[in-house]
Amino acid sequence: MARKRTGGTTHATDPARIDHSAPSGNPKIHFSCISVKLSPPIIEVDGWGARRYSPGIPPMNADIFRLLFFPLLCFDSASGAIALLDERPAPLHDWAFEYGYAYITHDTVDKLFLAQTSVAHGPAGGHMHLFTAAYRLGEPDWQFDDHQFKPLLELPLTLGIVEENSRSPFPNYAASFQVRWRDFPWNEWVSTTLSMGVGLAYSEKIFLMDRQTHPGRYRSRVKINWPTELSLALPQFPQHQLTTFIWHQSGGHIFDRGGINDFGFGYRHGW
Repeated sequence: MARKRTGGTTHATDPARIDHSAPSGNPKIHFSCISVKLSPPIIEVDGWGARRYSPGIPPMNADIFRLLFFPLLCFDSASGAIALLDERPAPLHDWAFEYGYAYITHDTVDKLFLAQTSVAHGPAGGHMHLFTAAYRLGEPDWQFDDHQFKPLLELPLTLGIVEENSRSPFPNYAASFQVRWRDFPWNEWVSTTLSMGVGLAYSEKIFLMDRQTHPGRYRSRVKINWPTELSLALPQFPQHQLTTFIWHQSGGHIFDRGGINDFGFGYRHGW
């Protein structure tokens, strides 16, 4: 496939394009990075979305069109490919999705915040797989003195799969209200967000680490969930974020005293 340059922009052209526009009325097919046209009948694609159809053909779903013609389409840069991956149906526009891998520790939460922690070993050690879908509740404008902030209010729902060294996996469920701060002065170099929330969690089994660090005490399966997360991304693609987080669940002197503390890393696709 040859390439030509027009107005500072490089486009792909097909030297073997078909042009049967003679009186025979055979279809004429043109492929380019911007549009694909078939006539007659006509299907126009602009910005990866089907825009107009001839009356003789039922509308083609835009996602199906992209799938069928993906091998024939080209991208001017990597941003075009990422833009295609970022397209989501309207019902999912207010959702962010995340996967995290967390290590179980035997430390208290204050040591985690000070980065003075280590991975737990032995029967109570292990890790967690965290799958999160967060719903965007709103983006309020908050004014503090002369500074204006526009944080994200989120409702993250998390399914955790706990894999301890000495037991079979079991689920852990959590739901929280979360505030994500994103107004940082260095965002033009590194897009940054910092979130913290509070909610409830339920574990199918009590963590062995919870029993080991609180011997002889009553332990509850219901805990207060306190997630904290830092995300970093390239300014060109702020929705593709690498994360590091602390996963703290404790009784809060309500369900019991003390709890478990994990830290981990992950990937988030969202705002």
